[in-house]
Amino acid sequence: MNKKIKINKRNLDLLKKDCFEVASIIFKKKLDEFNNDFYKKLKNKNLRSKIFDCFNMCLSLQLINYEISKTIEKLIKKKIINWTYPQIRVDGTFANDFSAPPHKDGWILNKDKKGYVVWFPINKNGASLLLSNKNTTKNIIKDKYWGMKAIDDLNYEEVYLKYGEALIFDKNLLHKSKINQNRITVQCRFEEFNNKFKKRSVNQVIDPEVKKYWENKQL
Repeated sequence: MNKKIKINKRNLDLLKKDCFEVASIIFKKKLDEFNNDFYKKLKNKNLRSKIFDCFNMCLSLQLINYEISKTIEKLIKKKIINWTYPQIRVDGTFANDFSAPPHKDGWILNKDKKGYVVWFPINKNGASLLLSNKNTTKNIIKDKYWGMKAIDDLNYEEVYLKYGEALIFDKNLLHKSKINQNRITVQCRFEEFNNKFKKRSVNQVIDPEVKKYWENKQL
């Protein structure tokens, strides 16, 4: 499955505004668009990491994740729950090393579960994703950032999404990032829920620095 859907622009605008407010505080300068100056600042690794973390802690991200889940349920006629937490990605020429290589999201999901991914831009110029015309791959190697990647010689079709559009696809779609494209995108993942459910697909891990502090804390 891969299908374009519309997103409630009111919620999308709210998420975008939330990100602008966070970035304005971090940059100590008012931001009202993801412009070239914004992307240039992200060449700073520490600043990029801070923006990534703060964007993903915006409360409006949870709202849009919920609204999208209702759209997907109507589309597939199934009850769904979170597969992973919704995530905002910050990609571009400032950090091509972190672009997604050819992969399937299903590689991080239990083989018996049915999962769906919803991907969309929140920058006004939109964004592209490269989709393979085949879902089978035999040549998989380790990747230092993504864990695994496919290295087959496959053809990819570029799918462009405008602001307000999203792409929904299932866990088996082979895809990759388009490099040298500055973009802010959101990725929501859901899995079908049924009475065979055993445990959640995402587990929280205690931050090692926080854990170390409390282990050594004298109460």
